[in-house]
Amino acid sequence: KEQNNENWYMASQYFMETVQANPVYAQAWYELSFCSYQLGEYDLALSYLDNAEKYAQNDTKIKNLRGMCHIALGDFSKAKEVFENILKMYPNDINAHFGLAELDLYYGRLSSAANLYTDALKREPKNRKALLSLAVVCTEQGKTSLAQNYINKALQSYSNNCEVYYVAAYLAVLNGDLKDAERKCLMAVQANGNYDEAYGLLQTIYYAQKRYQ
Repeated sequence: KEQNNENWYMASQYFMETVQANPVYAQAWYELSFCSYQLGEYDLALSYLDNAEKYAQNDTKIKNLRGMCHIALGDFSKAKEVFENILKMYPNDINAHFGLAELDLYYGRLSSAANLYTDALKREPKNRKALLSLAVVCTEQGKTSLAQNYINKALQSYSNNCEVYYVAAYLAVLNGDLKDAERKCLMAVQANGNYDEAYGLLQTIYYAQKRYQ
């Protein structure tokens, strides 16, 4: 429950209790690592992943999270190696394709990243991460109508998801539509009252509207 509500610290405490009670529980080690990743504790997340892999050596979600930790730590070559090794064994692994797309974004290769996200979307037409990523990348490329198409599809498929509303609000800000941005941002915090990023964006929107109070 805490994890679903993105209360990462509390969730990590519960998972820590779980692995202390059952040290060979690979899924709990993974979830503990994921919470640490969300909290920005990337080295700690990697150490937990080491424990997870002891008991689930061929679990690709563990390997993909390892790659994302390496990206967060700035070790791009190591991250690339992780994702490419996954794809050698599982060519259709969407998360590994996402990892490579993240690397392309860090290097400023927007077209290459867009191609990877598009390929992922062909495999899973309603994949939330692919839709949101393409909406942002297309906006950066100046393809406003295409970006709007992707965010609309995300809103249709995930009408209760706070992240979808947040990205939609962010794009509305970039397009200068502060009224629509406010509406979508409020929907994001309504879906998740603990969504700090959405509150931060809402603050920016109110400031831009000179609604200082």
